Amino acid sequence: MEHSPVSLQSLRDIVLATRGTGAVVITRVPSTSRGWPKRVLDMGSLGVIFPFTSTRELAAQAVASCKYPPLGIRGFGAGLAASGYGMAAADYAKFADENVVVVVIIEQKQAVDDIEAIASVPGIDVLFIGANDLSYSLGVRGRTTEPIVEQAVEKVVGRGQEARHPRRLSRGQPGRGQQADRAGHPVLPGRQRSGPHEDGRPRAPVQGRAPRGGGFPTPPAAAPRPEH
Repeated sequence: MEHSPVSLQSLRDIVLATRGTGAVVITRVPSTSRGWPKRVLDMGSLGVIFPFTSTRELAAQAVASCKYPPLGIRGFGAGLAASGYGMAAADYAKFADENVVVVVIIEQKQAVDDIEAIASVPGIDVLFIGANDLSYSLGVRGRTTEPIVEQAVEKVVGRGQEARHPRRLSRGQPGRGQQADRAGHPVLPGRQRSGPHEDGRPRAPVQGRAPRGGGFPTPPAAAPRPEH
């Protein structure tokens, strides 16, 4: 939604179209306003991507906006989401608190400067590096391979590794994701709370919960497909 004409109505249609398919909808909201997460999650999104999360306070607000009290401040009105997953209200609230993916975009110099504080916020699942906007913030306007940008990316990646957060690097240039991956900038969709068995074997995905070996939550297999 941030860089596209997708509206709330369009998002609702997208969510309805995915019912019963096993697809997971993750929505990039236009701003860090507390109202956006509630609206897109109530429609059935199972994750929120927050732009310009440049302070610890905004990161904490992002997490709180995605969780119900006492864990957060999300208001309950998720009729479409709960019915879409075939759950009672109480079951959906527990499912959402455990599985909604919280992604924060690091795309300003201030965010890089404060990355230790941002990455330390409990409940952050993914650090997403927006290298294009970051390059503008650093004064090199779109030149994402400039040393000043590369150094900032390395700092965020390093802190993400320390905090065991998956990182996602977006440069907006064909092939740059693969190059970044080979250069040691991981492109890892997943959840901080995931992990293999103690003996190293990957955990099998559990329906309705986050796959233990990484990746996004799996919607319940028996979810009905609501009528338009």
